[in-house]
Amino acid sequence: MALTHQAQSSESQAAAPLGASVARAALVMLFLLALAAALAIHLQNRLPQVLPEDAPPSEFSAARALKHLRIVAARPHPIGSQEHAAVRDYILRELSGLGLEAETQRTTAVNGRWGTPFGAGTVENVVARLKGTQGGRALLLVCHYDSVVNAPGASDDGAGVVTLLETARAIKAGPPLKNDIILLFTDGEEVGLLGANAFAAENPLAKEVGLFLNFEARGNSGPVVMFETTGGNGGMIRQLAAAAPRPLANSFFYEIYQRLPNDTDFTVLKGIGAQGMNFAFVNGINHYHTRLDTVEAINPGSLQHEGSYALALARRFGDADALDAKTANAVYFNPLGTSFVDYPGALVLPLLALTALLFGFALYKGIKAGEISTRGVAVGFAGTLAGVVASAALVWLAWWLVRAAQPAYRRVPWGEPYHSNAFRVGLVLLAVAATSSVYVIFRRRAGERGLLAGALICWLILSGLAGVAMPGGSYLFTLPLLFSALGLALV
Repeated sequence: MALTHQAQSSESQAAAPLGASVARAALVMLFLLALAAALAIHLQNRLPQVLPEDAPPSEFSAARALKHLRIVAARPHPIGSQEHAAVRDYILRELSGLGLEAETQRTTAVNGRWGTPFGAGTVENVVARLKGTQGGRALLLVCHYDSVVNAPGASDDGAGVVTLLETARAIKAGPPLKNDIILLFTDGEEVGLLGANAFAAENPLAKEVGLFLNFEARGNSGPVVMFETTGGNGGMIRQLAAAAPRPLANSFFYEIYQRLPNDTDFTVLKGIGAQGMNFAFVNGINHYHTRLDTVEAINPGSLQHEGSYALALARRFGDADALDAKTANAVYFNPLGTSFVDYPGALVLPLLALTALLFGFALYKGIKAGEISTRGVAVGFAGTLAGVVASAALVWLAWWLVRAAQPAYRRVPWGEPYHSNAFRVGLVLLAVAATSSVYVIFRRRAGERGLLAGALICWLILSGLAGVAMPGGSYLFTLPLLFSALGLALV
């Protein structure tokens, strides 16, 4: 009895330091993951320095662009209003002041894409051309100059208007480009993409376009995201990565965007047979289509970022030999907001198959060596599902309680409360706590490696579904699984 008691006491003393060391290691790992996530978010959300009004003439200056914006977004200017006509006339005067021949495309446009009742109206697109030295296919820069009825439209899409004006001025200040650049300020975007429909259907310049860049906004701040492309985008992505300062883009954005009930002029222009990219800044959605969308509220850094895209890409594609060349679709992302990772979409399924084989090999070796049990894997799989359900349920309950305590949040535009990032961080921490608690319970039956292997089976299922249903977002599942399978194989 004494010997048995002494042995149990020794085991308890040995287990206590071991448990403490595991807890410390887990806390260190969580801290490092949080630090890496915070660093990635910081790098991706950095904005360029705003250039002053006395910046070199060949540079894009957000300070110069803001002078235009104070006039363009002085008050709401919906289609058909006197304020709308004043904005149109201002754009025409500024283009004329740059020595460009601008014209107004006045016509009646109908959009039957959304079914009855059809959107229709008389639009007045403003179009100007910067002649190139060699002609050929043209680069089209696009924005819309109408606003919704209740918003001054500083971001949506006054930012796009002044981006095109300042970009045209900077291009004129430098050496001429080989290709023509067409500036298109569409009308009636907010009431049914009417101006874009009119340009695509009736304007002969549409047939000359080889590539188009559309500039939009769904907020008042944040980095400008390239969130949509036309098909055959591999070459465009490489050009974007090489030319644009601080680009932010990934193929998952478009996989999400195309599943949302949203449209921009880009939707229509995809039908003219040219290549294209769509840009927008999206932070501060409370300002979107509300009277908060003012010049005072817009982030000048976001405007500088948008202008840096427009000018750099205009110069890049303005001197390109082939604007409408299509290549294979790419899977692409830039996790640190700098260099891009991209590979052909044709590699999505082979990469998934290779990852699945590696994971299967690691799992087989672990089970054969007795370091992983099939029961542990099954328990780990169940634990992962339980963690997902528990975290989702707790987050939903927490948000329901917040809205119950603050009923005014139900009436906030777009359902987005002010200072919403604080809520996001809190809910993420709640989800991590819920999942960690579930894993502590299931770890006792599955063991660490069984828990990991079971979780990776869930991830393998998600990778397979993503590879088939949304290949542009498959990297979010396949690449973490690949490195996790490598780690499991090594241990």
